[in-house]
Amino acid sequence: MKRPTLILAAALATLLGPAASRAEMKTYAIDRAHSEVGFNIRHFYNKTHGRFEDYSGTINFDPKNLAASTVEVTIRDSTIYTANDRRDQHLRTKDFFWSDTYPTITFKSTKVIRARRRARSRSKAT
Repeated sequence: MKRPTLILAAALATLLGPAASRAEMKTYAIDRAHSEVGFNIRHFYNKTHGRFEDYSGTINFDPKNLAASTVEVTIRDSTIYTANDRRDQHLRTKDFFWSDTYPTITFKSTKVIRARRRARSRSKAT
């Protein structure tokens, strides 16, 4: 199994609303009820989804200067969950996260850029 790639998606537009365009730098705590720190990894011929149950973080958002915005997240790697206890235990070992020695993963953004919107695909019922 390859080392998983962590993916963090933050929907700033949903958090901020239309008032953001006239606001100064704002700090938001990542809301675990509406967020997930997770990954997908190809394992043989299918993708395996995993997530971390315990994490916290902040988003500092400057609507006037997006480049000044930052994201920081801390994850307790021992809380990995892939719906397979044996795999979860293996991921906590020295082969992957080495949770006993390195109990947290810290993500700090190096830059924030505006993402291009993807076109939504629409399916028609037959």
